Amino acid sequence: WCREASLAFAKAQKDAGAHATSIGDSYAGPNLIHPDMYRQFALEHEVTLARQVQDYGIPWSLHICGATDPIIADMSSTGAKILELDWQVDMVRAHEICGSRNVLMGNVDPSEPLAIGRPEDVDAKAKKVIEDCRGRHLFLSSGCAMGRKTPPENMRALVDAPKKYGTRDQILEMGE
Repeated sequence: WCREASLAFAKAQKDAGAHATSIGDSYAGPNLIHPDMYRQFALEHEVTLARQVQDYGIPWSLHICGATDPIIADMSSTGAKILELDWQVDMVRAHEICGSRNVLMGNVDPSEPLAIGRPEDVDAKAKKVIEDCRGRHLFLSSGCAMGRKTPPENMRALVDAPKKYGTRDQILEMGE
């Protein structure tokens, strides 16, 4: 039922002009259930939903809250174009596992530094995420939902970081 409702919602989003859609499957994360339970109860539905949504002509993104390191390979296998990774995920390892199959989205902590840190803290974490992914297959973003009281100057630091650290020359400096 949830998969069917998610598919209907994704189709409605595309029909309304959206360029991509996502699902948050927070109850499927290793912080709540064992990875074997994820594979038994959620993975097949995510694979099916990814195929159905993308067959309808819109890229699909998967977000599972928490420390999803134990299921990153499974998440990558769903066929999702984008994996939205929480701040608790090791981006170096995720990038190694996913390669170019998925774009990784994340994973700056929405609390510290985004909500309660300083712009220079956000900048430093954003730089680290870009470096961890070697500037490739990455949408720099918060690693989960951001609080409504996130300071605008911290948002600006997040938005500006890829312009500072994601240039072609800087990526080449990181090496292949």
